[in-house]
Amino acid sequence: MHLFLRTLGLSLFLGLSPAYSAFAFEVDKLSYAIVSTISSTVKVTPSESGIIYSGDITIPESVTYEGVKYSVTEIGDNAFENCSGLTNISLPSTLERIEDSAFGFCSGLTSVVIPEGTKTINAEAFWHCTNLASITIPGSLTTLGHRALYGCSNLKTIIFTGTYPFNSVYIPGVIESFDKYEATLYVPFDCASNYKKNAWCSRFPAIVEYGDVVDGVAYSQDFNVTSRIRYTRSFKNTNWQPLYVPFAIPVDTLKNHGLKLAFLNPTSGDEEATVEFVIAVSGLSKPNTPYMIKAEEPCDVVLNFPSVATEATIDNSINCTSSTQKFTFTGTSNGVSGEDMYNNSYYAMAGGMLCLPQDNTVFLKPQRWYMKVENLDGTPAQQAATIRFVVSEEEVEDAPTAIESIDAPAATDDAYYNIEGRRTAAPAQTGLFIHQGKILLIRK
Repeated sequence: MHLFLRTLGLSLFLGLSPAYSAFAFEVDKLSYAIVSTISSTVKVTPSESGIIYSGDITIPESVTYEGVKYSVTEIGDNAFENCSGLTNISLPSTLERIEDSAFGFCSGLTSVVIPEGTKTINAEAFWHCTNLASITIPGSLTTLGHRALYGCSNLKTIIFTGTYPFNSVYIPGVIESFDKYEATLYVPFDCASNYKKNAWCSRFPAIVEYGDVVDGVAYSQDFNVTSRIRYTRSFKNTNWQPLYVPFAIPVDTLKNHGLKLAFLNPTSGDEEATVEFVIAVSGLSKPNTPYMIKAEEPCDVVLNFPSVATEATIDNSINCTSSTQKFTFTGTSNGVSGEDMYNNSYYAMAGGMLCLPQDNTVFLKPQRWYMKVENLDGTPAQQAATIRFVVSEEEVEDAPTAIESIDAPAATDDAYYNIEGRRTAAPAQTGLFIHQGKILLIRK
């Protein structure tokens, strides 16, 4: 008897007692069991109150119970099984394991992102999630269990974020995770060959690389992911050029390659539209946002980002308004035809200036943005507009931090300058020019 008590006491001290792993408590209507008192970790368990979960559920990274803060590292056996009304599950970054049938028969789920750091998806974890269309599997995964995705009859997209798939030793021939192998596997650039060598991945008909973005080449992606990105661009001059890409860019990486990033900070309501051009000196750009970029000298660059956030490609806009007119900067990942550019009077960057196309042969390349000017009532603007150029050194909310301004010429100078501040003759063509401290948008 004494030996049994000493053994049990040691087990409790190490935080490994079955009594602890079976003990459940509730926080915000989710039930948990303690996994380890030493590492202060817990797992989500089936509801102690008999709740059938529905709608959107966010599992927190940590919970506090009896004054102790625990990290949520596991989704336990059958934790959400048969919760057919569950439509979205947000998993914590602390997650390490998803246990047997944790989300079995959750027919309301359509998309799941397994966070980086998760190592194990056990048997039947998502089986018969019949409306699941997309799942993201992290590079940290080492174990995919028996029939983990069996019966997911509508699964069309499997996104992998790692350079290599999970270790194939865990996928012997007797294990079937699918009843059909019809989904497309999306993998990081330069990694397709690694996945084709994997016994499980090789069963799928299509393995497509994402994240290899070439400037001026159409690019489409319908999912969000944090992964490796390669961006290739040729700078033939040192003019400011448009930039519109679906991923975040670390400003420090650009600086290390002799590149500058500028963003628009428009205000509204003045008699004249106000646009601030500011250069980011640190922080991250936003995906799918119109920016300007320039090189200190002509060059060809290949930028490798080991881990950045990339979003689904969409056409996104920034608006700037005066008391009479609206200026819309719209980005595109697929380009705009010459007919649309000409017929809609879209301005595009050319030679460091915003210019109107003179005919329908001037098209906009992918990963660019264009500007449209219209009256506030939505009718086309018929008169030349004036955009007041403002120099600011204040930080802008929701923008890259630590900014410096692009200096405008003095208001007493009667000369004309292009958008970079280079002196030029009085403009005879359409475009955007700086004159006496203001930006003049000249149109026919």
